[in-house]
Amino acid sequence: MAVNRQMTSLISGFSGRVGDVLLKNYGDKIVLSAIPKMTNRVLSAKQRERNELMQEAILFAQGAIADPLRKMQLALKFGIPAGKVYRKIISTYLLCKGDDEVMNNLVEV
Repeated sequence: MAVNRQMTSLISGFSGRVGDVLLKNYGDKIVLSAIPKMTNRVLSAKQRERNELMQEAILFAQGAIADPLRKMQLALKFGIPAGKVYRKIISTYLLCKGDDEVMNNLVEV
């Protein structure tokens, strides 16, 4: 779809979803496209495993920081702001693939 010059100056530098349209920037050109439909996609075994691991990591992290006091203690232990404790737990879980011993040592206060 062609975009006129006034519209180009208005949306230059912007990319992303706007309603049911996707704006993409390729050099000095702006391309409008439809949002990809993901309903019929088939995940590989590796993608399914990774999604399951991520879901486990999320549940583990949510449980570990459910208590605000514990979250603050973990922040002090890790030497990071309290707002980054969740991310730290998730990344560690993914790196060690949910190893129980590693994770229990990590969140032990």
